[in-house]
Order: sequence, then structure tokens, then C-alpha cells
Amino acid sequence: MTTVKQIYNIRIKTITHVIILGGLLIFQFLPLLWCICFPFEYWVKQAIFYFLWVCIFYVNLFFLIPKLLYNHRAVLFFIIMVLLVVGMVMANHKVDESLEIKARLKEHFHLKDSDIGKQSDIISDSTVIIITLLLIGCSTIMGVTEKIQRDALLRKDLESDKVSAELAFLKAQINPHFLFNTLNSIFVLTAENERAHQAVYNLSKMMRYVLYETEEKQTTLRQEIIFLEEYLSLMELRLNDNVKVSLRIPEQLHNLDIAPMLFLPLVENAFKHGVSGTADSNISFDLKQVGTTITFTATNQIFSAQPALPETSRGIGLANTRRRLELLYPDKYTLEAGADATGQLFTVVFKLNLS
Repeated sequence: MTTVKQIYNIRIKTITHVIILGGLLIFQFLPLLWCICFPFEYWVKQAIFYFLWVCIFYVNLFFLIPKLLYNHRAVLFFIIMVLLVVGMVMANHKVDESLEIKARLKEHFHLKDSDIGKQSDIISDSTVIIITLLLIGCSTIMGVTEKIQRDALLRKDLESDKVSAELAFLKAQINPHFLFNTLNSIFVLTAENERAHQAVYNLSKMMRYVLYETEEKQTTLRQEIIFLEEYLSLMELRLNDNVKVSLRIPEQLHNLDIAPMLFLPLVENAFKHGVSGTADSNISFDLKQVGTTITFTATNQIFSAQPALPETSRGIGLANTRRRLELLYPDKYTLEAGADATGQLFTVVFKLNLS
């Protein structure tokens, strides 16, 4: 839903575009106000350069800035800008030659060769350079400003989500000491049932991790994996035999610092869509590590008609996961998700560079 502020920003952007491109249009065809008749070729050149400048403005705004400046490739961006300026100067000479502008002006105004010499070329080239640089500068300022505003809005939304999540957690929180004491009592009572005994023990460790360990900004990769293993073991207790779950982890793992609870939303998403009450289903998770880069892949079959599990139906989802990663690890992650050609298998690939 579009807010008043968003409408205001759209209007400001529209007005800015109109002012810049309208001002350029007026400048290009300003001689019309002088009541001086210029040859047709002159107006053709003015129209060609107006089109080229508009193209440079929007190519820089919508392509070069997002692809280069946003990705910290300022040197390549600067080189391309220099090439654009040089290209416009060359285009100025080429158009003059093709349309025979000097000859037409001399013929139209009855000028001598000395009246249109090198000085006119210098003035023409300088005008082209100045206008090109002004348009590049304006579009760059607009693009960078928009990025700053978008990042600020993202941080604001993330903070709002964080506050909402903390309030929801506080509302649902049971006194941790009471909870752990109760779990310890149940743990003793289930001593004769090995599976129940182990399940309560795993649940106790998970609760301790969620309540205490994740309060810190960083945990370790090994702790995250242990949490996932315990989570999967509890999920397997409540799933039917027709659901097969696998988790593959490298034997040799370099223990890196990582933000907590990054993998859980991907795991929850797989259970949300990959569990069927009747059909056989396979859910697999694969963690790989190359140096400081980790890749986590979640694969599941798609059973869209199945109702979501209560625990997973309220997961933060892939969209919010992207937002959290953008704030924590900008330009250091990729998160790709999609179904295969048959529409029956869904895969999420999360790659993170922790260097």
C-alpha cells in the first residue's frame, strides 16, 4: 500500500526529471526564441544530441550506478564516464561532418571560413563536455540519494520488525528458570523411555540456545549446526515414516563466527512446503565450506495443498531472511530459491562469505 511519503517521493522524483530534461530541451532549442532562422541540419543535430544525452542520463541512472557504484566498482564506473565524455565529443565531430553543419551555416548566414574556425570547434566541444558531465553528475546524485534513502528505509523497517518480534517474544515467554526446571523434571521421568529421554534433553538444549546464546550478535558455525541437528531430530519424532530427512555436513569444518539463526528459516521453509500426510517426501539439507565461504542448500518436494505445520507457518520467511542478510552481510551473500522445471522440487541455495 502506497503511503503519503512514498507518493511525495514519487512526485519529487518526477519533478526532478522534468526539470533536468525539460531544461536540457529548452537549452537545445533555445535559438527558436531568438527569432533567428537556422538551417534544417542544425535542428537535426540538436535533436540527435538531445536523444543521446537523455540516453546517457537514464543508462547511468538505471544501469551503470546500480551495477557499478552499488557494487563498489567505482574505478570502472569512472573509466566508463570518461569514455562517455570522449565518445560524445567524437560524436559531435562526426555529426558535424555527416550533416555538413559548417557548410550549411556558412551558406545560410553567408559567413566566411574565418568566421567558423577552430574557436567554434572548441566552444562546441566544451559545451558538449559540460552538458554531458552535468547530466552524469545529476543522475549519479539522484541514484546515490535513492540508494541511501532505500537503505535507511530498510533499516527502519528492520528495526520495526525487530521491536515487534521482541514484543511478541516477551508476550509468549515463560520464565526460563521455571521452564528448565520443568524440563529437568520431565527428563528424570522419561528415563525409562530412551527416545523421549533424548527428545526432552535436545529440547532443553535448544531452548537454552534460543534464549541465551542468540542474545549475542555472533555465535559459531558449529553451534548453529548443533542447533539444526537437534531441531531436525525433534522434527523427525513428529513426522510420519514417509518423510525422509537428511543433513550432510563436512567432516572437517572450520569453525567461523556467524550471526545466529541464519539457517533455521530455510529449514522451516522446507518443512512448510515439503511435508505430505500421505505421499512419500524427501527433505535434504547440505552444508559445504570452502575457506571462509559456506553454502547451505535446502531441497524439498512441493506439496502446496498441504497445510503448514504450526511451528513453521509463522516463520519469518525468505523475504525477511533476505532483508536481514542485506543488513548483516551486504554484498557478501547470495540467496537463490526456485522450483525446477517440473514444479515438483524446490531448492534454496544460500551462499555466505565470512571473510
